[in-house]
This record gives sequence, structure tokens and C-alpha cells, in this order.
Amino acid sequence: MARSLFALAMVVVAALAVFGLVSPMPVAAQVEPYNTTLAKQMLHLSGAAYCDRQNVLDWDCSFCKESDVAGLKPMGVAYNSTTNMLAYVSYDEARDSVMIVFRGTAILSILDWLEDLDFFAIPVLCPGCEVHEGFYKAYESIRIDFLNFVTAARKQHPQSDVIITGHSLGGALAYIAAVDLSITAGINVTHSYTFGAPRVGNRIFADTWAQIYQEDATFYRITHGLDPVPHVPPMLSGFQHPPTEVYYDGLNTGFKVCDESGEDPTCADQWLLPVGVTDHVTYLGIDFLAEFLKCAIIEDKKQVEPMVEPHAAAGAATKKGQRQSIALA
Repeated sequence: MARSLFALAMVVVAALAVFGLVSPMPVAAQVEPYNTTLAKQMLHLSGAAYCDRQNVLDWDCSFCKESDVAGLKPMGVAYNSTTNMLAYVSYDEARDSVMIVFRGTAILSILDWLEDLDFFAIPVLCPGCEVHEGFYKAYESIRIDFLNFVTAARKQHPQSDVIITGHSLGGALAYIAAVDLSITAGINVTHSYTFGAPRVGNRIFADTWAQIYQEDATFYRITHGLDPVPHVPPMLSGFQHPPTEVYYDGLNTGFKVCDESGEDPTCADQWLLPVGVTDHVTYLGIDFLAEFLKCAIIEDKKQVEPMVEPHAAAGAATKKGQRQSIALA
């Protein structure tokens, strides 16, 4: 029944978009053209976030061994065992870039996640801004440690680019974090490549994002075929994607850089019934599910030690079984 209602909602929302009943947000063009090499690197980093925090800390996972990320080492891993949220910060010497990566929705439970997803938004971050309540709470569960790690990395590399990425829910948190970093810490992201991200907030949140980033940064939101996740929460309930979408066809044989509205009706929004869950776990020809299972096998073979609180400066007291983060010197 839940899946039937979800499918019906997608038909209604897509129809509204196609017939222009939900207006897109006009913004300027991206600073840099879409870079397939950088996109593949960001995808590998996003995949690594699905592995256990100790594997991420040791940089010992299937994605970690890819040649374009093999030389990276996390500077800090923020983790909350209650929400299972994880983000890590690393430095790429070759690109002279601080890399920020968020874990996405558990790969094996994506259908349950879609069925349980509500459309409630709460006012946060900026005047008039509203962000999906569940997404923000997931971000908030690791926010203190995350901000500390990024601030520390920025102090070590003050002239470096700041690049942020994530797949699925991780992509949503990347957008929240980008606005939070600018407003709270005065740190602006220079590049973002996200994969299969849902809509995050309302039109004012998207406008605020645009005011901060549209002239000085490059943000690409990558979608694939009939992936249903970029279609939720629906525009009808007040949610709006920021630009710019890059749409890959179902076979990953080609892509289109979409218009600057964030809701191009000729890209992912063209589909009235986007129910291709397999398209959500496959991006740029890489099967996230297969790699996720490889991570699970590695985890079973390792004895995972509990993390410790990184610094007294982290702020709030740690609750047992919740925030379990670590910073590396």
C-alpha cells in the first residue's frame, strides 16, 4: 500500500513539474564545467563512507583502493551510532583540496526509507529557510564534531579548495553542511558533486544557497535514470532542488548537463513514475550494492575498537553509544 501511495505521489508531482505548475528557481551558470574525472573521484569517496568507521579511519576498503583516492587519509571521522551517520574529512595533496564526505542511506534498506519518508520541514540555518526535519536531525547528530574537523583542516590548509560530496542522504547533508559551514564557520565550499540526492529544503533555502555559492562555486547534482530518490520530498510540499543537475541515462551511456533551474523537466523530472531503485545504487557504472557488501565482508574480518571523543572543544558531553568520533594529527 505504501509503495502504491509513493508511486501515485510521484505521478502527481512529475505532472505538476511538466505542466509548469511548480516554478523553478532561475540562477546563474556554474563557475566550472562538469568534470567527469572529478565526478568519478567523488563517487569513490562517497562509496567509502558506507564502510565501517574503522575501515574509513584505516582507509581500508574497496573504494579506498581506487587509484584516484588511494593516497588520501582521513583527518577526522565523525560518527553517531544511534543515527548511523558518518562524515569524514580528508586532504588530497594532489588537488590541494580538503575533502568532506557524508554517508548516505543504508543501501539494503532504501525501499523502507522511501516508504517511511515524511515531508515535514523545520526552520533552521537562515531566516525563512526550512529543511527536511529528518535530514537536519541526521546532520545535527554529527554536526559538532564535523564542524570541528573541517575548521581544523581549513586551518592546516587555508588556501585549499573545499570539496563536498555524498550519495543519497549523504548528498542532502552535503547541501545542508555547505550552507551551515558558510554561515556558522565562514568556510565556503568551492566544489560539490552529489549523487542521487533527495530534495533538501524550501525555495528560500535554495535561494540562500544560490546567494552564497552561485557566483563563486561549482555544484553538480548527479542523477541517474529512474532513480526515485531525487523526486522526494515532492515539490508540491514546498521542496526545491538547487542547481545544477547532471542527468545520466539509465544505461550510463551518456549524460546531459541540465538547465540552471534545479528542476529541469527534460532531465530526471521527465519521468512520471521513477521507481528504478537499481538506478539509485548504480552511478557512473559503479554498483554501490556490490561494493557495500564487500565492505561488510571486510568488517566481519576485523575487530572494531570503539572510537574516542576527539577534543574537549567538541562541546556537548558524549553519550555512550552515540557520538564516537576521532581526529587524526
